[in-house]
Amino acid sequence: MGSGSSDTGAAVAYNTMPRTDIFQAINERGLSPVRILSIGAGCGATEEALKAQYGSYVVGIEVDQELASQARDRLDEIIVTDVETYEFPPDIGRFDLILCTDVLEHLRKPEALLDRVKRVLEPDGLVAICVPNVRYWHAIYTLVIKGDWRYSKSGLFDASHLRWFTRKSLDRLITQNGLEVVYLMRKKRFTAATPWRSAVIRALSLLLPHDFFAYQFLVLARNIPPQSQNPTTS
Repeated sequence: MGSGSSDTGAAVAYNTMPRTDIFQAINERGLSPVRILSIGAGCGATEEALKAQYGSYVVGIEVDQELASQARDRLDEIIVTDVETYEFPPDIGRFDLILCTDVLEHLRKPEALLDRVKRVLEPDGLVAICVPNVRYWHAIYTLVIKGDWRYSKSGLFDASHLRWFTRKSLDRLITQNGLEVVYLMRKKRFTAATPWRSAVIRALSLLLPHDFFAYQFLVLARNIPPQSQNPTTS
Protein backbone atom coordinates (compact mmCIF):
# COMPACT_ATOMS: atom_id res chain seq x y z
CA MET A 1 0.00 0.00 0.00
CA GLY A 2 2.05 3.00 -0.46
CA SER A 3 5.49 3.15 0.93
CA GLY A 4 4.90 6.60 2.39
CA SER A 5 3.23 7.35 5.69
CA SER A 6 2.13 10.37 7.64
CA ASP A 7 3.48 8.79 10.77
CA THR A 8 7.17 9.60 10.98
CA GLY A 9 9.21 6.44 10.93
CA ALA A 10 6.24 4.22 10.08
CA ALA A 11 6.93 3.72 6.37
CA VAL A 12 8.51 0.33 6.99
CA ALA A 13 5.55 -0.77 9.10
CA TYR A 14 3.17 0.08 6.27
CA ASN A 15 5.10 -2.24 4.01
CA THR A 16 5.29 -5.17 6.41
CA MET A 17 2.16 -5.08 8.58
CA PRO A 18 -1.52 -5.25 7.54
CA ARG A 19 -3.28 -1.91 7.86
CA THR A 20 -5.97 -2.13 10.51
CA ASP A 21 -7.58 1.13 9.35
CA ILE A 22 -8.51 -0.48 6.03
CA PHE A 23 -10.22 -3.37 7.81
CA GLN A 24 -12.02 -0.96 10.14
CA ALA A 25 -13.39 1.02 7.19
CA ILE A 26 -14.48 -2.12 5.33
CA ASN A 27 -16.16 -3.62 8.38
CA GLU A 28 -17.92 -0.40 9.38
CA ARG A 29 -19.42 -0.22 5.89
CA GLY A 30 -20.41 -3.90 6.05
CA LEU A 31 -18.46 -4.76 2.90
CA SER A 32 -17.35 -8.13 1.63
CA PRO A 33 -15.26 -7.29 -1.45
CA VAL A 34 -15.05 -9.94 -4.15
CA ARG A 35 -12.41 -8.35 -6.40
CA ILE A 36 -9.83 -5.91 -5.03
CA LEU A 37 -7.29 -3.82 -6.90
CA SER A 38 -4.48 -2.45 -4.75
CA ILE A 39 -2.48 0.44 -6.19
CA GLY A 40 0.88 0.69 -4.48
CA ALA A 41 0.59 -2.80 -2.99
CA GLY A 42 4.05 -2.82 -1.44
CA CYS A 43 4.96 -6.31 -0.22
CA GLY A 44 1.27 -7.27 -0.13
CA ALA A 45 0.85 -7.67 3.64
CA THR A 46 -2.52 -5.91 3.82
CA GLU A 47 -3.70 -7.50 0.60
CA GLU A 48 -2.81 -10.99 1.83
CA ALA A 49 -4.80 -10.34 5.00
CA LEU A 50 -7.78 -9.13 2.95
CA LYS A 51 -7.69 -12.34 0.89
CA ALA A 52 -7.67 -14.41 4.06
CA GLN A 53 -10.47 -12.42 5.70
CA TYR A 54 -12.89 -12.01 2.78
CA GLY A 55 -11.80 -14.61 0.23
CA SER A 56 -11.24 -11.80 -2.27
CA TYR A 57 -9.42 -12.03 -5.59
CA VAL A 58 -6.66 -9.43 -5.27
CA VAL A 59 -4.64 -7.75 -8.00
CA GLY A 60 -1.74 -5.52 -6.97
CA ILE A 61 0.18 -2.81 -8.76
CA GLU A 62 3.66 -1.94 -7.46
CA VAL A 63 6.52 0.00 -9.04
CA ASP A 64 9.26 -1.35 -6.76
CA GLN A 65 10.68 -4.61 -8.12
CA GLU A 66 11.82 -5.93 -4.74
CA LEU A 67 8.49 -5.27 -3.03
CA ALA A 68 6.60 -6.72 -6.00
CA SER A 69 8.61 -9.92 -5.75
CA GLN A 70 7.54 -10.26 -2.11
CA ALA A 71 3.90 -9.61 -3.04
CA ARG A 72 3.88 -12.12 -5.89
CA ASP A 73 3.29 -15.13 -3.65
CA ARG A 74 0.70 -13.30 -1.57
CA LEU A 75 -1.63 -11.93 -4.25
CA ASP A 76 -3.50 -13.48 -7.15
CA GLU A 77 -1.78 -11.14 -9.61
CA ILE A 78 0.95 -8.52 -9.34
CA ILE A 79 1.67 -5.93 -12.02
CA VAL A 80 5.06 -4.22 -11.87
CA THR A 81 4.65 -0.77 -13.37
CA ASP A 82 4.52 2.95 -12.70
CA VAL A 83 0.85 3.68 -12.02
CA GLU A 84 1.35 7.29 -13.12
CA THR A 85 1.60 6.14 -16.74
CA TYR A 86 -0.11 2.74 -16.64
CA GLU A 87 -3.21 2.21 -18.76
CA PHE A 88 -5.50 -0.56 -17.53
CA PRO A 89 -5.95 -3.22 -20.23
CA PRO A 90 -9.53 -4.23 -21.13
CA ASP A 91 -9.02 -7.77 -19.81
CA ILE A 92 -8.14 -6.64 -16.28
CA GLY A 93 -11.83 -6.70 -15.41
CA ARG A 94 -13.72 -4.60 -12.88
CA PHE A 95 -13.30 -4.30 -9.12
CA ASP A 96 -15.71 -3.57 -6.30
CA LEU A 97 -12.93 -2.18 -4.10
CA ILE A 98 -9.82 -0.30 -5.20
CA LEU A 99 -7.17 0.61 -2.64
CA CYS A 100 -5.33 3.84 -3.30
CA THR A 101 -3.78 4.58 0.07
CA ASP A 102 -0.64 6.69 0.56
CA VAL A 103 -0.42 7.06 -3.20
CA LEU A 104 -2.06 10.26 -4.46
CA GLU A 105 0.36 12.57 -2.65
CA HIS A 106 3.25 11.00 -4.57
CA LEU A 107 1.77 11.62 -8.03
CA ARG A 108 2.16 14.52 -10.43
CA LYS A 109 -1.44 14.12 -11.61
CA PRO A 110 -3.57 12.27 -9.05
CA GLU A 111 -6.72 13.33 -10.90
CA ALA A 112 -5.55 11.38 -13.97
CA LEU A 113 -5.16 8.22 -11.88
CA LEU A 114 -8.65 8.57 -10.40
CA ASP A 115 -10.05 9.01 -13.89
CA ARG A 116 -8.43 5.74 -15.01
CA VAL A 117 -9.39 3.97 -11.78
CA LYS A 118 -13.04 4.87 -12.29
CA ARG A 119 -13.05 3.01 -15.61
CA VAL A 120 -12.28 -0.32 -13.88
CA LEU A 121 -14.52 0.29 -10.86
CA GLU A 122 -17.88 -1.45 -10.59
CA PRO A 123 -20.90 0.92 -10.92
CA ASP A 124 -21.38 0.99 -7.14
CA GLY A 125 -17.77 0.14 -6.30
CA LEU A 126 -15.64 1.95 -3.73
CA VAL A 127 -12.19 3.51 -3.78
CA ALA A 128 -10.27 3.64 -0.49
CA ILE A 129 -8.08 6.74 -0.42
CA CYS A 130 -5.71 7.75 2.36
CA VAL A 131 -3.70 10.98 2.26
CA PRO A 132 -1.80 13.11 4.78
CA ASN A 133 -3.52 16.24 6.06
CA VAL A 134 -1.46 19.38 5.55
CA ARG A 135 -3.80 21.19 7.97
CA TYR A 136 -2.59 18.94 10.80
CA TRP A 137 -1.55 20.98 13.85
CA HIS A 138 2.10 19.92 13.68
CA ALA A 139 2.41 21.10 10.08
CA ILE A 140 0.87 24.47 10.97
CA TYR A 141 3.09 24.81 14.05
CA THR A 142 6.21 23.97 12.04
CA LEU A 143 5.37 26.38 9.24
CA VAL A 144 3.77 29.31 11.11
CA ILE A 145 5.52 29.25 14.50
CA LYS A 146 8.90 27.76 13.64
CA GLY A 147 8.98 29.21 10.12
CA ASP A 148 10.37 25.98 8.70
CA TRP A 149 9.46 23.17 6.34
CA ARG A 150 12.09 20.48 6.74
CA TYR A 151 11.69 17.50 4.43
CA SER A 152 12.22 13.99 5.80
CA LYS A 153 12.29 10.39 4.61
CA SER A 154 8.72 9.74 5.71
CA GLY A 155 5.77 11.37 7.40
CA LEU A 156 3.89 14.53 6.51
CA PHE A 157 7.11 16.17 5.30
CA ASP A 158 8.11 13.19 3.14
CA ALA A 159 10.46 14.49 0.44
CA SER A 160 8.69 12.39 -2.18
CA HIS A 161 5.33 14.14 -1.69
CA LEU A 162 4.31 16.13 -4.75
CA ARG A 163 0.76 17.04 -3.69
CA TRP A 164 -0.72 18.33 -0.45
CA PHE A 165 -4.29 17.90 0.76
CA THR A 166 -6.79 19.30 3.20
CA ARG A 167 -10.16 17.62 3.66
CA LYS A 168 -11.82 20.16 1.36
CA SER A 169 -9.26 19.79 -1.42
CA LEU A 170 -9.48 15.99 -1.14
CA ASP A 171 -13.29 16.15 -1.36
CA ARG A 172 -12.99 18.39 -4.42
CA LEU A 173 -10.55 16.03 -6.15
CA ILE A 174 -12.89 13.10 -5.48
CA THR A 175 -16.12 14.76 -6.62
CA GLN A 176 -14.52 16.22 -9.74
CA ASN A 177 -13.68 12.68 -10.79
CA GLY A 178 -17.20 11.29 -10.51
CA LEU A 179 -16.89 9.83 -7.03
CA GLU A 180 -18.76 10.53 -3.79
CA VAL A 181 -17.34 10.29 -0.26
CA VAL A 182 -19.46 7.87 1.79
CA TYR A 183 -17.05 7.26 4.67
CA LEU A 184 -14.49 9.45 6.44
CA MET A 185 -11.97 8.45 9.09
CA ARG A 186 -9.86 11.14 10.73
CA LYS A 187 -6.70 9.46 11.94
CA LYS A 188 -5.86 11.63 14.94
CA ARG A 189 -2.75 12.09 17.01
CA PHE A 190 -2.41 14.24 20.12
CA THR A 191 1.12 13.38 21.22
CA ALA A 192 3.95 15.94 21.20
CA ALA A 193 7.58 16.10 22.28
CA THR A 194 6.74 16.54 25.97
CA PRO A 195 3.84 15.43 28.20
CA TRP A 196 2.74 19.00 28.93
CA ARG A 197 2.60 19.82 25.21
CA SER A 198 0.50 16.73 24.64
CA ALA A 199 -1.85 17.86 27.40
CA VAL A 200 -2.18 21.28 25.77
CA ILE A 201 -2.94 19.70 22.40
CA ARG A 202 -5.64 17.49 23.93
CA ALA A 203 -7.21 20.53 25.60
CA LEU A 204 -7.15 22.46 22.32
CA SER A 205 -8.81 19.52 20.57
CA LEU A 206 -11.97 20.30 22.56
CA LEU A 207 -12.08 23.81 21.13
CA LEU A 208 -10.66 23.66 17.61
CA PRO A 209 -11.94 21.88 14.47
CA HIS A 210 -11.33 18.13 14.36
CA ASP A 211 -9.30 18.39 11.16
CA PHE A 212 -6.45 20.17 13.01
CA PHE A 213 -5.71 16.94 14.88
CA ALA A 214 -5.99 14.49 11.97
CA TYR A 215 -2.61 13.60 10.49
CA GLN A 216 -4.33 11.53 7.79
CA PHE A 217 -7.73 11.18 6.19
CA LEU A 218 -9.01 7.78 5.09
CA VAL A 219 -12.09 7.92 2.90
CA LEU A 220 -14.21 5.49 0.96
CA ALA A 221 -15.52 7.07 -2.23
CA ARG A 222 -18.40 5.52 -4.16
CA ASN A 223 -18.54 5.37 -7.93
CA ILE A 224 -21.33 7.55 -9.31
CA PRO A 225 -22.76 6.27 -12.61
CA PRO A 226 -22.74 8.95 -15.35
CA GLN A 227 -26.54 9.16 -15.47
CA SER A 228 -26.58 10.04 -11.76
CA GLN A 229 -24.02 12.83 -12.14
CA ASN A 230 -25.91 14.88 -14.71
CA PRO A 231 -29.62 14.18 -14.33
CA THR A 232 -31.75 15.54 -17.16
CA THR A 233 -35.14 17.09 -16.79
CA SER A 234 -38.03 16.04 -18.98
